[in-house]
Amino acid sequence: MSVENMLAQKAIPLSSRRALLKRLLRVGMVGSASFSTLTSCNSLKQSPITINWITNVDHWNTFKNLATSFSKINQAAITVNAIPRTDYDTLVGLFEKQDTTYDLVSLDVTWMREFITKNWLVSLDDYWPENDAQLKRSDYLQTPLKICCWNEQLWAAPLHTDVGILYYRTRDRQNNPIPLYNANELTWEDLARMAQQAQESHGFSGGFLWEGYWSTSQRAKEGLMCLFLEILDGFDGQLFDSADNPQKVLINSTQAINALEHMRKWNTTISEYITDKRQKKKASDNNDSDCAKVWKNGEAVFMRNWPSFITDSDNAKNAVAEKYDIAPLPQRVLTSAGQQSAGTTRSCLGGWQLAINRYSPKSHQDAAWQFIKWMLSAEVQQYLASNESFAVTLESVYNDPYINALNPHYKLLPQIIKNAQYRPLLPNYLQRVAIPVQRIVSRVLTDDGYTPQQAVQDLQLQLEKALQKKV
Repeated sequence: MSVENMLAQKAIPLSSRRALLKRLLRVGMVGSASFSTLTSCNSLKQSPITINWITNVDHWNTFKNLATSFSKINQAAITVNAIPRTDYDTLVGLFEKQDTTYDLVSLDVTWMREFITKNWLVSLDDYWPENDAQLKRSDYLQTPLKICCWNEQLWAAPLHTDVGILYYRTRDRQNNPIPLYNANELTWEDLARMAQQAQESHGFSGGFLWEGYWSTSQRAKEGLMCLFLEILDGFDGQLFDSADNPQKVLINSTQAINALEHMRKWNTTISEYITDKRQKKKASDNNDSDCAKVWKNGEAVFMRNWPSFITDSDNAKNAVAEKYDIAPLPQRVLTSAGQQSAGTTRSCLGGWQLAINRYSPKSHQDAAWQFIKWMLSAEVQQYLASNESFAVTLESVYNDPYINALNPHYKLLPQIIKNAQYRPLLPNYLQRVAIPVQRIVSRVLTDDGYTPQQAVQDLQLQLEKALQKKV
């Protein structure tokens, strides 16, 4: 009898079963995701090497623990130091100085094109050839893998990805059922209608939560950028003619105006809520932690967020545990064809890639690849999925029965990832695209005198200048 069935027969609540399964995975009682089952990669036959890896955010020391485990497995032939994430500007400054402090770097999807085109990274084609029979590129989700490619070369390895998903309530705080949301049939306007109805009939404070706050002091925040691109796609609009190689700005359109008008309306209706301190807040006041708090307290019907938030939602201490589900974003609407659906809105792709510093010594580059190869293994990918609810890149993990026992929502993610859209892949993306877009969208939400019509005209001009600017 499987561990999952034994736990179910003992009538342990679902959230508790998930917690117990997670502990079992960690100590190796089920599945293959424990460190005790990990086999050593081929240790390099040379003097011990220490490589420094700058990671993305590591709230639970997951990356630090993985680095330590790899070092132990290889009996210190290769030691990996995992160093907490630095900011984009600092990292760019180090590479501009050809600094060798970090041999291995975790790069956000929006940084990839800049780091590649500035020749700061080592091509992985020799380490991971396209015809590699043992580590097959085809086994990994192709949407995040393509982010790592440029000029028919592979420049990084996709460690884990991310994608916007819709969280929705299935029951209210009194455990009364709520009419089921069907992402395969409903549009954004349907979502707004359902949110308002649930607020009125079930007493929810908020209808639809999203991260709408932006300021120059938080210029690297991408929540509003991602949400806007998703809503824009949902109303059949585009920022550029292509995200992969933008040549023409297309934001000055009726579709973009329609998207902004809906966001502005939602900001003061379904996306407005009362805090636990009896203060009224709008989406334009929300950062990611505000959304998290309201959702976990059980005060909202819908929320746009990332898959890693599933773990928090499942915590038995939170009011939403076992009273919610996830889905793809709503259906797109073809403006030219009335209410005819054009498929699911394309979520924004996020995630982190592992890349090797071009300026590091060759021996360190070789050692860094050994670590990358291990991080791409099934065991480590399973561990990342179980420990962090990361949307990993090895596709087979999504069919793993133990991972799905921990996180029943997990199997829904691959199709959403495959349908995802890229943010514009431009060097210096933050300054050229993200900041202008978020500044203008934020103004639409907070300045009643600034119309969506004026906003798209202003944004058209700013983005055209950004495309013309040489980087």
